[in-house]
Amino acid sequence: MGKIHLNSNHWAGILLLLMVIPGFIFSKKPVVYYKLTPQEMLTEAMAKKDVLTPDNIRDIIKKGEPLLVLVDLRPPKDYIIGHIDDAVNIPLPDLLEKKYVSFLHQKDKEVVLYADDEVKACAPWMLLKQLGYQHVKVMLGGYNYYITGKKMPPVVAGKCFDEYPKYDYASYFKENIRISQPPKVASKLVVPKRKKVATPSGGC
Repeated sequence: MGKIHLNSNHWAGILLLLMVIPGFIFSKKPVVYYKLTPQEMLTEAMAKKDVLTPDNIRDIIKKGEPLLVLVDLRPPKDYIIGHIDDAVNIPLPDLLEKKYVSFLHQKDKEVVLYADDEVKACAPWMLLKQLGYQHVKVMLGGYNYYITGKKMPPVVAGKCFDEYPKYDYASYFKENIRISQPPKVASKLVVPKRKKVATPSGGC
């Protein structure tokens, strides 16, 4: 039986395996797990209990009651330009950073997430709820609605998690537009005429 000769490439491969295998064996388990099943999450979303209107938040701020912790999910540049008083900026990509875990796990206060609109805050809300964060809510309308100072109509309030088109385009086109074909115009077939070529007259 012949001897096995190992060159430098073989040794490098063996060393790499020795470094990788323990990583798989002794790797740490993930630090977070989903606490809610998809069905439980759907029930939470359909209940629509975790929403506050801008009017609710304005009233609480006016009363000076420290019941809320406002979290601005927008990029820092947008936060610097303008934000709700006392709101803390946690950009969406940093939401699950370890340094924010204890801050978002409030026991005596409600954490209210907001972005430009509620749609951008709903997905982070769902994620935190699935991870077991109890006191997390979403501000309807988002910052863009809040700064208008308008009262939110009851018809709009509570529809954060519903997805409906703003306009019924299908009905509009069906009722108001009739598609018609342009009248057909009989076209005449034009046959190009060949020019007569004059033949030279006379002989050699």
